[in-house]
Amino acid sequence: MKETFWHVWDIDGPLERSAGRLYLSAEPYDKVRSYTYYSYPVGDDRSPTGWREQYPLGWYREYTDPFGPKGEYVYAFVFRGSGRWFHSTQEAREWVETNIRR
Repeated sequence: MKETFWHVWDIDGPLERSAGRLYLSAEPYDKVRSYTYYSYPVGDDRSPTGWREQYPLGWYREYTDPFGPKGEYVYAFVFRGSGRWFHSTQEAREWVETNIRR
C-alpha cells in the first residue's frame, strides 16, 4: 500500500486557526499509465517519493470558535464519504486516516 502524509498549515484568520490535507504518495508520472483526475501524480517535496496523488484523501479545518453542534472546533471530511465535527485536530486526523476511501 502507498504511504500517506499530511500537509498541515497555520491560518492567521478571523475564523480559522489551522488546516490539513491527507495525501497519498505516488510514483512519478508515467506516460504509458492511465490516470484519473484524482490519481494523477503531481510533484510534492513533502511526499516520501517526491510525488503525490493530485486529490487529497481527506482534510480538516480548525476554527477559532466552536461552530460544531456540541461546541466542537474542528471539522473533518473524507473523500467519497462524510464529514464530522471534533474537539481536537488529533481526533479529526485519526478519524480521517481510519475512514479514507478511494
